[in-house]
Amino acid sequence: MLRPTLSSSSSSSLSNAPSTDTTHSNADSQHLVLVGGGHGHVQVIKALRNRPSNLRVTLLDATDAASYSGMVPGCIADAYTPEQTLLRLRPLAEWAGIDFRQEKVVDVDFERKLLYTDQPDSDALSFDVLSLDIGSTSRDWQDVPGAAEFTIPTRPIDQLVRRLDAALDGVRARVATAGIELSMAITTRWKHFTPNVDCTVLDAGSQLVPHESPTARRKLQSILRDKHITVRHDCHVDHVTADAVVLTSGDRIPFTCCVWATGAGAHTLARTTLAQRGLEVDKYGWIRVHPTLQSTSHDFVFAAGDCNTIVGLPEDQPSPPKAGVYAVRSGPVLIENLMRYSYPADRASALVPYTPQDDFLKLLVCGDHQAMGFRFGLALYGSWVFRMKDQIDRNFMKLFDVAHLPTRDDTTGSDAAASPTRQYDDSDDDDDNESKKEKVRLSAMDAAALLRRTDDDVDFQVAQSVLRRMAADDSYRRDVLAHAAEHETIESPVHG
Repeated sequence: MLRPTLSSSSSSSLSNAPSTDTTHSNADSQHLVLVGGGHGHVQVIKALRNRPSNLRVTLLDATDAASYSGMVPGCIADAYTPEQTLLRLRPLAEWAGIDFRQEKVVDVDFERKLLYTDQPDSDALSFDVLSLDIGSTSRDWQDVPGAAEFTIPTRPIDQLVRRLDAALDGVRARVATAGIELSMAITTRWKHFTPNVDCTVLDAGSQLVPHESPTARRKLQSILRDKHITVRHDCHVDHVTADAVVLTSGDRIPFTCCVWATGAGAHTLARTTLAQRGLEVDKYGWIRVHPTLQSTSHDFVFAAGDCNTIVGLPEDQPSPPKAGVYAVRSGPVLIENLMRYSYPADRASALVPYTPQDDFLKLLVCGDHQAMGFRFGLALYGSWVFRMKDQIDRNFMKLFDVAHLPTRDDTTGSDAAASPTRQYDDSDDDDDNESKKEKVRLSAMDAAALLRRTDDDVDFQVAQSVLRRMAADDSYRRDVLAHAAEHETIESPVHG
């Protein structure tokens, strides 16, 4: 498709636009376009199966499958195959009756509501409502000298495993990385090929997981020591060479393989093209949205997941970190607001704000089918924690696997399309498991003892029920933490 050149002096320099049908929907029909198949949009796709017939929906993504970030560390640690981590967009869209186009979006004209892709034979796509869930890139990877040439970025996630395997030299690997969970996963994967894996984590901060309790930090440090993973703090990279990371202090960290795991950076599409078109972004390139996930500059544009930054949260709360759990939990709000906004008659109704939770169960894959969890200042560890995470992740994936979704003939009033998408300590369980957990109500003393255990015989479903009860019952949580404190002094976060 031939698209107009973007003019720096005008946000809609489209005089050379190709001939296309730009007739917008009439008052009785609307066209919603979803760009990107991230954790938020897969929920939207599923929910919009039950939409009015006059709402047309189109999904665009450069690939026909999206990696579920929660399972990628497990995949690197050989717990899953790459295929098991994929959310299949095309069959899900077909199931929902949504038009799927495997194309990369390269430009959007917000004044004329036209969207352009990289396909030369595709016409401009008109829309009434636009939702962006385009993810992020590896922060500073293109900016630090040598990083793009000599390191492996963690994004795009779907290419990470292939790049890691290609980097293995088969004799000895000295790895430099900035990701704690990633370092444990890589050492687990590579030790099957060579026992001589030295891994160094370069951390810009002064301590690991600074927002967790001292108990959690000590436990994590112990696990890393056992895995022969070295952590260096207060590290700031000046440049990267073919065999070393050079810090601003002048220190050189030699490597065989360097993984660039510096966290999320704004997607190029948002940071440059869309910003020049007039979409409001912050100084880092994140799309600015209200708590309703609606753009601060264009009310017909919504943005979800890593690509946004939320402004105007209550009590000046900062926008949440770039983590999949927030994208998942904002999904129901995005669904509701897209539906309300897509119909002019409903726009008088106030949109629903998303309020990010300030605490949840955090789970890290440690390799060898072990995992670590942080909750209420406690440090959870063992194969039972991995089994809990595994069930949570598999249940989440099942929600979007068409093999587990009803056919049109099977749809009833309790259609699976309307099922909530939960994650971590709020995950759905089988009825038998739920019944089992309801019968097990441990005393605070026994609960504290259970959560301290690291052996393979722990029933993770019982432990999970304890954590849920602690979240719902302040008195019970205090009692459990008091018993846990008898064995080790902990610093428990304040919970509302």
